[in-house]
Amino acid sequence: MVQIAAFRFDVDQNTDDILCIAILSFKQLIRKLKSTKSLVKPIAFFYGIVTNKEVVNQYKLLNYTLLPFLIKCVL
Repeated sequence: MVQIAAFRFDVDQNTDDILCIAILSFKQLIRKLKSTKSLVKPIAFFYGIVTNKEVVNQYKLLNYTLLPFLIKCVL
């Protein structure tokens, strides 16, 4: 599921970032499974966690790459 999400966001070459996101997502899934017993599709829940973390990662990356350009345009 992590490889599918990484391919979807075209970041399958950044193995360090993918590994970090996968570990954090798996930890979050385990916490959810331990706290509630009503999780119907844990694999789908895991995929949702991974895609949400990828969206946040892409937004941060875009924001950091555009920040110098925006500062330059304002000044």
